[in-house]
Amino acid sequence: MTFEEKFLKLGDAIPPVVVVPSESSYLYWRRSGNLLFLSGHAPRWGSTDFRYKGKVGKDLSVEDGYAAARLTALNLLQTIRQALGSLNEVWMCLVWSIARQALLSSLKF
Repeated sequence: MTFEEKFLKLGDAIPPVVVVPSESSYLYWRRSGNLLFLSGHAPRWGSTDFRYKGKVGKDLSVEDGYAAARLTALNLLQTIRQALGSLNEVWMCLVWSIARQALLSSLKF
C-alpha cells in the first residue's frame, strides 16, 4: 500500500484543503527545485474552523493537545498533496519547528 493510499484510507478524518485567500501576503508552501517548504499550519478544519485554541494544561486537556497535533499534521499532509500532487512524491522529510515557549525564553527584553 502506498503512502497516498494509506492517507486516503483515513477518509472523513482528512481535513479539507485550505486555500490561501488571494489578498493574503503569505503562502502555506513554496517549492524550490526538489525542496518543499511548509509554514503557517494550525489545528483547523477548512479555512476558518479552528478546532483547538489555547494552551495544553490551561485551556486544553492533554488529549485535546494530541488531537490538535494530529489535525495539524493532517493539514500538513494535505498541503504536501496539494503542492506535489501525491504523498508518493515525498522522498525525505525534515521537521524544523520553534516551540512557542522555547522561542519566548530565548528572547531578551
